[in-house]
Amino acid sequence: MALAVKQPGSYIAKHVYRLAETIDVGHFKASWEQTVQLCSNLRTRIVMNEGASLQVVIDNDISWDETSDLSLAAYLDEELVMEYGSRLSRYTIVGDSNGPKYFVWTAHHAVIDGWTVQINLETLQRIYNNRPAPTLQPYANFINYIRQLDQQAAADYWISELEGAQRPTFPPAGPLFQAAASDTSATRVLNTRIAFPSFDKSSITKPSVLRAAWAIILGRYSDTDDVCFGVTTSGRQAPVQGLLDMAGPAICTLPVRI
Repeated sequence: MALAVKQPGSYIAKHVYRLAETIDVGHFKASWEQTVQLCSNLRTRIVMNEGASLQVVIDNDISWDETSDLSLAAYLDEELVMEYGSRLSRYTIVGDSNGPKYFVWTAHHAVIDGWTVQINLETLQRIYNNRPAPTLQPYANFINYIRQLDQQAAADYWISELEGAQRPTFPPAGPLFQAAASDTSATRVLNTRIAFPSFDKSSITKPSVLRAAWAIILGRYSDTDDVCFGVTTSGRQAPVQGLLDMAGPAICTLPVRI
């Protein structure tokens, strides 16, 4: 959240879902409102208290944004800033009576990750289809686990793990000063197929293969055999009971040294 304050509008994801013609919009909205009540991450705000960030879950924080007959493109182009104390999950239905309708869910990454999005959508699907909603575990249990970690022991571990690590820059930095400079941009789509070993024939996982490949690339271009880079994991491996059934972000970015 602190990084988002420095860069307003960043760390915000806009999810757009086209609603089939068979969808009852009224029932859909009611189902989403029930989903919001069941999934505390959708009612979470972050506030500052004595210099520290606190997560606050609002009992009733359901409100649909008004689109004022905006087109989907126009609505998505609107600049949206989420800051301390503001709603971090917003939603609306975009579309007129004659054209397709879209459910637009805008959320800050402080309250969602990929795993959580799937939990939220599964809950919505079950409620819309009049099926029992999944039983979710309190996200507060994960927060309590993090707060109880030995911060000094963690710091000592990473100091030891990264001691003496080189810090190669990739790609290499250009000249400090240039006589003339210009900004250019280009987009190129690269499609390739990677042959991974099948899981029934090898104990090597795909992430391990990708990390090793990236380490080799960094080593060659940086001319070093000691590389370090960041990797984002789901964080669901933490020893917290019921973490797989918690609606809330658990992703963690860690340095990997090879």
